[in-house]
Amino acid sequence: MHASVRPAVSFNITPTQTGTIGREAVAALPMRMNVSKVNFFYGPKQTLFDISLGVATSKLTALIGPSGCGKSTLLRTMNRMHETVRHARLEGEITLDGQNILAQDVTQLRRRVNEAAARRRSGEESAALGAVG
Repeated sequence: MHASVRPAVSFNITPTQTGTIGREAVAALPMRMNVSKVNFFYGPKQTLFDISLGVATSKLTALIGPSGCGKSTLLRTMNRMHETVRHARLEGEITLDGQNILAQDVTQLRRRVNEAAARRRSGEESAALGAVG
């Protein structure tokens, strides 16, 4: 069994707005979803390292990074899709509307997370993604 090697860079993300805004105003935004100290493993291989971020209510949040950096893995943890992968393990806490996602009915959680994402898309974007016939 190989020990996971911690990457040289770890990051914490807080929501921002355009224009000049103080850190106090950003911190005052109501958070719809909070990710706190999340680590994720596929078997013995760690793929997410101490991730913390807030997703503000009624704000667009984008995850941007190079291929293989963990964006899709993080998104899968937010709606518990990682539970379909054998030997996958999540550490840390993810809350939606103040409730731990692990305490919520998985079908309802996925519906809520996916509806929120779909609402943010324009009709043009939905058509490009094949969501509109």
